[in-house]
Amino acid sequence: MNLPNKLTLLRILLIPLFLGVLYADISHAKPLALAIFLLASATDWLDGFLARRLRLITDFGKETEFFLHLKPERLRLNMNMH
Repeated sequence: MNLPNKLTLLRILLIPLFLGVLYADISHAKPLALAIFLLASATDWLDGFLARRLRLITDFGKETEFFLHLKPERLRLNMNMH
């Protein structure tokens, strides 16, 4: 598995962590959730950049990117409602 695909998998794993921290009853939950969200956003940019630059575009990458790009818009809308 190439590096861009590993970054995509990392981003997938960050989704439940982000949601768990966001809704956790702990101090500083929202800033910590924001940090996780920013990390996931950085991996989104980096995996796309590396895949294009290193010509490592795969079917897995294309399919997961399509799916994952549907979710952040919904998450941002949900975050604005709180």
